[in-house]
Amino acid sequence: MVSLFLTPEDLEQLRSAEDRRRPIIDRCIATAERLLDEPVVHPDMDRPWGPYLSPASDNLAHLRRCAFAYLMTGDERFHRRAKAAVDEMLGWDRWIDPYHERPDRRYGLMTGIVSTAMAHYLDWCGDAIDDEERALIANTWRKMAVEPLIHDTDLPAGMFFESFNNWISVMVGGAGLMSLLLMDREPFLEELLVRCDFHLRRYLDWINDDGSTDEGGSYWAFGMEHAVPLLEAFRRHGDRLPGALRWRKADALYRHRKLALTGYFPMYCMQGAEHVVNFGDCDVVPLHRAQPILYWLAARSGDGRLQWLADRLENDDPMSAVYCDPQLEAEPPDKLPSSRAFHGAGWAMLREDLDSTDGFLLAVRGGHNAKTHCHHDLGTFIIRAGGRNLIVDCGRPQYCKDYWIHGVFTYGRETIGHNCILIDGQGQQGGMAERAEITRCEDFGREKHMSIEVRAEEIALQLHRRQFDVTLGEPTRVEINDEVQLARKARVTWLLHYDPEGEAEIDGDRVIIRSGEASITMTVSAPIAVELRVETDHEVPFVAIETPEIGRDLSLRLECEIMA
Repeated sequence: MVSLFLTPEDLEQLRSAEDRRRPIIDRCIATAERLLDEPVVHPDMDRPWGPYLSPASDNLAHLRRCAFAYLMTGDERFHRRAKAAVDEMLGWDRWIDPYHERPDRRYGLMTGIVSTAMAHYLDWCGDAIDDEERALIANTWRKMAVEPLIHDTDLPAGMFFESFNNWISVMVGGAGLMSLLLMDREPFLEELLVRCDFHLRRYLDWINDDGSTDEGGSYWAFGMEHAVPLLEAFRRHGDRLPGALRWRKADALYRHRKLALTGYFPMYCMQGAEHVVNFGDCDVVPLHRAQPILYWLAARSGDGRLQWLADRLENDDPMSAVYCDPQLEAEPPDKLPSSRAFHGAGWAMLREDLDSTDGFLLAVRGGHNAKTHCHHDLGTFIIRAGGRNLIVDCGRPQYCKDYWIHGVFTYGRETIGHNCILIDGQGQQGGMAERAEITRCEDFGREKHMSIEVRAEEIALQLHRRQFDVTLGEPTRVEINDEVQLARKARVTWLLHYDPEGEAEIDGDRVIIRSGEASITMTVSAPIAVELRVETDHEVPFVAIETPEIGRDLSLRLECEIMA
C-alpha cells in the first residue's frame, strides 16, 4: 500500500518526537479520544445551509484525527471510529450538497471533501482495511465522485472552467489523492489525475502575483488546505506519476512562485491567532486551521518568518505535525514593513506592528465588485486598537439558499452594511465596472498614510477619494479626508459601523464610539452643514453623517483620537 505523506522513517520520528510537533500530536490523540464517545455526523436538512456539506466537513476532521491517532498508537478503537465515519459517508445517497447541485453540475465542494476523507482513511488505516472494504470504497468513489468529476470537466463551460476561487482546489485535491492511491487498481485514474493536475495549476495561477487571494480569511485556508496535500503527494511520489504529469513536472509544482509569497497575506491580516481583516465573506475569527499550511510553506521555502507565524497558532490537526520541519528556526518578522498593500486582492493594512495582538490596525478594501465572495463595499475600512474593533466590517452574512442561489438582498453584503457612502440612499452595484484603487500606502514608523479612490458610475459616483493620515501615540490620531465628485447633484450619507457590543453617541459635532476599554472620538467638519445620527435598528449599528441639501462636489473631514 502506498503512503502519500509518511515514509516508515517519518512515522517513527513522529511517534518519538519531543519537539514542537509533540504538543500537536498529543492534542490530536486527545481529540480522538473524545471522539470515541461521539457519534458520527449525519446530514441535516434543517440546516439553513450545507445540510450535507457541513457533516462531510465534520466527518473529514474527525476521521483524520482518529486515523492519525491509530497510526501513532495502533489502538484499534481509533480505527473503528474512523471506519464509522467512512461507513456513514459511503451510505449517503449523494456526494454533492443539494444547495450546490445544478442541472449541469454533479460534482461540488462536498464531493471533494468526501474524497479527501476517503484518501486519509485508505492512507493511514491501510493495514487494517481488507480487500473487500477497499473494493467497496473504490467502487463507491468511482460512482459518486469519478463519474461526476469527468462529467463536469468534460463540459465546454461550467464551474470548473468559468470560476476562479477556492472551490477549484477543494474539488480536485481529494480526487487527486484518491487517484494516486488507487491507480495500481484502477488504471483509468491516470486520466483523472491529469485533470486534477490541470485544475490545481489553475488554482495556483489564480493566486495574485503578490501572494494574496481575492477571498482572504478562512477561504484562503480552505483552498490551500486542499491544494497542499496534493502538492505534497506530487512532490513525494514524482517517480510514480503518469508520463503526462512527469513531463509537466507536477512533482515540482510545490515550487510555484506564488506559493513562496502567499503565507504573507494572512500574516498581515492577523493579530495573534485571530484573522481580523474581514472584508467580503470573512469573519473576525481564530485562524488556527491555517497552521498546517503555514508549516508546509515554511518547510518548503525555508522561511523562518512563516514558521514563526505557524508557531503562534494552536491546532490539533495532524497535518501540522506531518508538515512541520522541527529543525527550521522561527524568525520574528521584525525586518518586515509593518504596513502593506496587496494590490492583487485590493486589500491594504496600516499596522502598528506585526507582533502584538492589540496594536493599532487600519485596513481598506479596493479592487472591484466582481471578486469572488466580495461585497458591494469599495472604499470601506476598519479600525482596531487595544484588541478591540472600533470601526467594523459586518463580515460574512448567514449563508442560506436565498443568499447564494437567489441573490436576495442582505444587509451584510450590500453597501449599507459597510463604511462607505450612499448616494441618495443608493449603494454600489456588482460587477467589474465599479472599481477602487489604493493609490498610497506609506509607513514612516509613527506616521502612516493611506489613500484610496473609488468610482461607481452606475450610482453617479465619479470619484470618491479617501485619505487616511495616522500618527501613533497616546492618543493615536487619525485624520480622514473624503472628497466626493458626483455626476449629478445628490445627498450623500457617510456610514461608520461599530461593534454591536459597543456603543456610540453624538455630542455636537463629535462622534464617540466605545468598545470595551478602547474608544474613538471623531470631530466632524464639512464645508456645508451635515446631520449626525446613530442607527441601531440593524444587524450592525452605524453612525450616519448626511448632507441635508443636495450637492455635486462634497467633502468631509474626520479628526479622530483613539484611546486604548
